[in-house]
Amino acid sequence: MITVRLPKDLGFGLERYAARTGHKAAYLGALAVDEFMRRRNFPLIDFRETAAGRVAYVKGTRLAVYWLVAAIKRLRGDLSKVAQTWDVSPEKIRAALHYAESYPEEIKSLQERAEENRAALQKAEAALTRVKRLTPRHRNGKPRTGVRR
Repeated sequence: MITVRLPKDLGFGLERYAARTGHKAAYLGALAVDEFMRRRNFPLIDFRETAAGRVAYVKGTRLAVYWLVAAIKRLRGDLSKVAQTWDVSPEKIRAALHYAESYPEEIKSLQERAEENRAALQKAEAALTRVKRLTPRHRNGKPRTGVRR
């Protein structure tokens, strides 16, 4: 355990942010230090705020590390195909894999959440398709509405 003294303005800012998010300032400080260390150890990885929280991305791309790792598995580890398909340097791909190896639980959790979201979307799309098939339509293809006269 360590104690960190912050300049007044930074400390007040952290306390305001903690109050807004419902987290303790110490917890947010620990998260900030953790992310700082990850950035130092993985310079080709960046972090972004998402609906799932802070997520690791391949720097300079729109590719989340967990997603890229899953894509590599789908392509049976063919890094050259991955590099060509998504226009990502092999160096960045290796950095993403190294990050994923270092934080396997984080990657697994994000992949599971993404799979749950995908399954929920498929279920909703299937329900919408069923509703569309059951909705009576005019000859012009538009759904019937209102009362017939």
